[in-house]
Amino acid sequence: MKFHEYWDRENKLLELSYKESIRQKEERKMKEEKTCDCHTEEKRQSGECCKQKPNALDEFWTSLGEPDKCKTPIQ
Repeated sequence: MKFHEYWDRENKLLELSYKESIRQKEERKMKEEKTCDCHTEEKRQSGECCKQKPNALDEFWTSLGEPDKCKTPIQ
C-alpha cells in the first residue's frame, strides 16, 4: 500500500468516526429532550411526565380494569 493510499484510507475512517460521534451525540440529546424540566423517577413510573409517551400495554390493562397487571405502577 502506498503512502497516499494509506492516508486516504485513514482520513476516510476518521471522517466516519466523526460522523458516528455526531450521530451518537444527537441521539443522546434527543433522549434528554424527551423528559420535562420537573422530571422525577416517580413521575416517570406513573406516566405523568409531560413528554413521556404512555405505555400502550399499561393502558390496555387499565382499560380492562386490571391495573395490577401493568408493568409500571398506576396511582
